[in-house]
Amino acid sequence: MVGGSAFPPIGQLPYLLTLPPYGFYWFQLAPPSAMPEWHQPTPEPMPEYATLVIKRHLEELLQPASRRLLETETLPSYLPKRRWFAAKQFAIEGVRLLYVTRLEPSQHMMLLCELEVDHAQGSERYQLPLAFLGEEALNGALPQQLALARVRRFHEVGLLTDALTLDEFPLAVLAALREAASLPCGDGELRFVPTPRWPGSSCPSSPRCCARRRSSPTPR
Repeated sequence: MVGGSAFPPIGQLPYLLTLPPYGFYWFQLAPPSAMPEWHQPTPEPMPEYATLVIKRHLEELLQPASRRLLETETLPSYLPKRRWFAAKQFAIEGVRLLYVTRLEPSQHMMLLCELEVDHAQGSERYQLPLAFLGEEALNGALPQQLALARVRRFHEVGLLTDALTLDEFPLAVLAALREAASLPCGDGELRFVPTPRWPGSSCPSSPRCCARRRSSPTPR
């Protein structure tokens, strides 16, 4: 009350405080409707991951059983939780995987895919880079926070997650621009066309030199 400092909200667990010798606090209890501006509500936990089974390549996610699970259950639940998804105010009526194409080189399996999302006001398309991370490669919290599903590949189990969680993804995009690569996508191809501002054949060798942002090459 004296300093005007806001403390974390009181939950179900014991509320722990560390006091200096002879110290004390005066508190004013406030309802949830009067929480300070800095307070962020506890994020909704992700649902239990569905398990997708592949034999060798990540492109097998387009097989009928895996594709149906992704389009009808996984993606409709996953997309509204993403900050970049623009149609959060509308109920998703359908999701279609238009294509997936492998992005190389990388030590992990990575795909570029395009989604079409239908809702009451029309439809939108999004590019979503995907990657498979085995359990031994799950070193940080971000790949798990952005995971879509669990993947089983022979005896290997891991997560299907947003490839932006990997340092290899921006390097692979830069390599594709350097080579002016063309990747098959559905009935067409995905072309990486550098602009005149491209610095030449040099490409950063360290992932820290790469800006981690969503790439949007144009399918043609």
